[in-house]
Amino acid sequence: MTSTTLAPPVRRLALFSLLSFALVVAFGTVRAAPTPLKGFLSASPDAERAMASFHAHFDVLCWPGAAALALGLHLLGEPPGAPAWAPRAAAWAYLAGSLLFAGGYAVKAVGLAAGLPALAKGVAIAMISGGGLLLIGAAAAVGWLLLASRRPSAR
Repeated sequence: MTSTTLAPPVRRLALFSLLSFALVVAFGTVRAAPTPLKGFLSASPDAERAMASFHAHFDVLCWPGAAALALGLHLLGEPPGAPAWAPRAAAWAYLAGSLLFAGGYAVKAVGLAAGLPALAKGVAIAMISGGGLLLIGAAAAVGWLLLASRRPSAR
């Protein structure tokens, strides 16, 4: 891999990060503007807090988090002896995990504002938990790559 060629997992994460940046700006604009959504969520302070949690988690995980993982995978490259599936698994697990984890808080906010405990507790908790497990899986795949890069044959 040359310095000008990006591996598909790196490109995928970088594109996701750029798109997420645009969504962070859009979400922030919607949250700050007097819209029907703001009025709907204002009916419940817990819903407002959950929506703020969504925005904070989406902002951190989907924008700079994905960019950091893309850069890390790019700099790490493909160490000899590393499983070929690890970069792809890390990218997909991170993408899905960050969206599920952050999105769970948006679902919780809607469930709280609408008075739907099954949505606010059941679905939201499942999304947050599933997303967290996927993020742990992404970290494990990157850890596998790091271990492979530390082997004497990889130097």
